[in-house]
Formats: sequence, structure tokens, C-alpha cells
Amino acid sequence: MVVMKVSRVIKKIVQRGRERVLLVEETERGYLGSELNVRGEDLVIKKQKKIKTLTDISKSIVPELMYDRIILALRAENVATIESSVSVFRVHQDELIDDGELDSLLFHALWSFLNKFRPLAAKKLNASELDLVIANIAVFGVKLQGHNVFNPLGFSGKEIEFSFRVSFISRSLLPILERIARRSESGPIVTERGAILASMISRPGILFDVDKTKTLWYEIGDECGFRGSIDWGYSNIYTSLGEVFGVSSEYIYELLPRFSSHRISLRVKGIVEKIIRDEYKQFKEFADTSLKAEHHESLRGEGRIIHFEDENIASVFSSDERYKISDKSFFLGQKTSLALASFPFVHPQYEYLNQLLRRRAKWLVPLNSE
Repeated sequence: MVVMKVSRVIKKIVQRGRERVLLVEETERGYLGSELNVRGEDLVIKKQKKIKTLTDISKSIVPELMYDRIILALRAENVATIESSVSVFRVHQDELIDDGELDSLLFHALWSFLNKFRPLAAKKLNASELDLVIANIAVFGVKLQGHNVFNPLGFSGKEIEFSFRVSFISRSLLPILERIARRSESGPIVTERGAILASMISRPGILFDVDKTKTLWYEIGDECGFRGSIDWGYSNIYTSLGEVFGVSSEYIYELLPRFSSHRISLRVKGIVEKIIRDEYKQFKEFADTSLKAEHHESLRGEGRIIHFEDENIASVFSSDERYKISDKSFFLGQKTSLALASFPFVHPQYEYLNQLLRRRAKWLVPLNSE
């Protein structure tokens, strides 16, 4: 372990503070691997490659190549990432918190979190609770008596609140992830792609992540995570336009940029506008029904964000009083790949607490590299 840590320090000196990061994003169309160089807040995508299956990820990495970080941003059916806070009350509130008590408080909070959210994650992943595994876990916030603190050691107070981010996966994914882990200095970060994108927008709110055949929606508030899906995807628009004009989806893909830049005839423009308007109306009806079922119908405007995974489709829509169409500003002014790579999965200010957490939860987190 000491040798490994020394080698990491030497490597960072040689790389002059630059990190080599592999980001793998899962969409309905497969996997996209992005190799990035990261130095501070500067991120550069060196190259990108399409990957057919999760198993192919480890095969696609050059055998001698090691990454500082590997981030696997998977779809909702493969991982459940949940952010939430848990409060614990102290017995002796006037006494200063020491190491032993902090360890106990943190573990108590962790078990409260798991007892609440493990059943929800199992239901979402269509797995039994016994088949669930924690892929990653982190403390990303602490409050003592309602005040933010980085380390509660040496403080007193009645109530302490820990904010956790936990990613659950099915045990069946472990063999593949363990092979991928060998190519990373610190083990892979496995997360739910939509949940991380959702956590980047203003709270409270809802993110609709529109993919090819369906839409996943996420709540952002005191808790952040997946809430449901809608049987509507952006391919509905390609299909409807293709049927009207009697052409393939490839032609429609070329038509939409001309529509957005007003380079088509008024007659064709009118037909396209009507189809888009009808499809968008259907989407919003589905979305309204889903929100009403979850009692979120009061969130409007800035609170309801729609992110289309297809830039062509996104370009033909505009925001209204009910829904806001996302642009790069919603994800730190970057493309989703760069936004995901720059997301603060690691929290140096809470490193001591996360060391305690990793030690306490070591048997719960098989991919833990500590």
C-alpha cells in the first residue's frame, strides 16, 4: 500500500499535475469512451471511441495503460445513484466530538441511509436487496446544528447531518467492473449518468433526460435521484417526419439543421413546425401526468429542465413558461462529457470523513481501492 501511494506521488510529479481520465458514458445507442487530460479546471478530450458493450471497455484499454481515474456514467437500469442527507442526534450534546464518537455517528448515519434507500434502489434495478452492491459511496457535506463544517472534530452540538452520495449496482456487474478497476489508480467511479447531470442544475427542480426511445426524469431537491420514465423519445419526431415526407431518418437528420437556420421553404417549414408542435405537446402531456403522480406539478419554468440527447432535436425547441430547454450553461457551460468528467466525485475537504467511511464500509464496497 505504501509503495502504491509513493508511486502515485511520483507519477503526479512526472505528469506535472495532469490527470489521465477515462470517461465511459452509456446511452441507448451504446457506450462512448472519452480519454481526457485534466489539470485543475482545464479539461481536454484527447480522443473518443464508441464501445459496443460494457465487457468491451476493459478490452479496449491498452494493456500497459493506467488511468488516474475511470468514470463509468451508466444508464438508470444499471446503477442507482442517490444523494440525500441523514441527521443523527448526539446523546451528550455539550461534549466535544472526538474520533470515536465521530466514527460511531458516521456509521449510524450510513445505516440509516441504507435502510431507507436500499429497498428503493433494489426496486429500480429490478433486483433483490441481497443482490445489491455499493459501487461508490462518499460524504459530500456535513452540518452541525445547521451550520456547514468540513470536520466536526472538536465541536459540540445536538444534531449532526451527513450528506451522502451512494451508487448501487447489481452484483452481476461486479466481475466486469473488477476487470476495469485494474486499469485505474483509484478504482472506477460508477455513477448514474442522469442523476449526476441532474445534480448540476438549480434546486429544487426536475430534469427530463430525453433519449432515443424514452425519457428518464430526476428530482433535484433535498434528495436527488431517479423518479420515473416516460415512453416518449426523440426518435418519435424523426419517425413522424419521415412518415409525412416518405424519407429515411438520415434525411430528416439533415433536414432539421436547415429548419433551425430557416433554410427551407415556407411550405415545408409549416409541415415540420406542426409535427414538432404535436409531438412536443404529447411529450408535455406525458410529463405532466408523471409529475402529477409524484406531486411535483407545481414546479414550472426554470424548475423543469428538458435535456435532449440529440443536438439536432434540441435545436428545434424553445423554452416556454412550463419547461426550459437545456443548453450548455446548465452543465457548467460544457458538453455533457466534459461536465461529467469535471463533476466533483472526490471531495478533498471531507477527506478525513471519507477515510472513516471507506474503512467502516469496506466490506460493503467491493470496488473500494483503499
